[in-house]
Amino acid sequence: MSTTELPPSYNDALQGFVPPPEYNSTPAAGSTTAGSSQGSRVIPMNSNAREEYYTPSRLNLVVLDDPNEDPLDIEALQVPSIEYQVKTNDEIQDLYHSIHTLVEDKFIQVNRNTEFIHKKIRSMYNHYYINNLRNQTLEDFIKIKEKLSKELQSLPQIFQYYKQFNETYGQVSNELKVIKYELESAVDHESNSKLTEGDLLNLSNQLKTKSNLLKKCHFNLIQIDNKVKTMSDSEEVSYVLKERARVYNMATDFVRNQQ
Repeated sequence: MSTTELPPSYNDALQGFVPPPEYNSTPAAGSTTAGSSQGSRVIPMNSNAREEYYTPSRLNLVVLDDPNEDPLDIEALQVPSIEYQVKTNDEIQDLYHSIHTLVEDKFIQVNRNTEFIHKKIRSMYNHYYINNLRNQTLEDFIKIKEKLSKELQSLPQIFQYYKQFNETYGQVSNELKVIKYELESAVDHESNSKLTEGDLLNLSNQLKTKSNLLKKCHFNLIQIDNKVKTMSDSEEVSYVLKERARVYNMATDFVRNQQ
């Protein structure tokens, strides 16, 4: 008969799961340790996981006020032709809480399944095959937990960038509208514009500078949107649930065949 188990608190979950002593002292055969010649390998041997389950996706942002930037680099930035829809601070804050809750829930689910593999399979049968299977799975799940923990810790900084670029985009967009209006008025023969050639040259330079700044903000906002979208999916949890079932069934079949 199953019992209802309350999920751990967020603080308890962040402390993580301490693996059993034999996990640290006798890693699974064929697995990669930090001191091995293949220490750069991310995914343990015999794992079905994809590398993105272990490694947070990179957030590649461009510097807004780089004095040494190459104009060709700005031209190479890929952004949609449509204007970015500026968000309010409340909308960004709501999104932050939503993503934080999603990632936190993923962490807790992976943590609970890690404890299940450790406690349940450890008690099934004291045999090399069972221990090896359990240790390999623990190595898998713990790496996924570490990745989710890093993502939780990075969220405040990511959304600080989000607010910064979102606000700057809105300001620069409005400034560009004013500059374009002044330039259009200057070339309109029916207008009473008193701008000199120097004024026009200055406005043209401002137009180029502000346009580049707007493009960089747009690029960064797209990178953050993609990062947030990646963090909100549940592929890691789906993988953990499938692996838990697969490993438990394999261990159960092994014990049954030994009887």
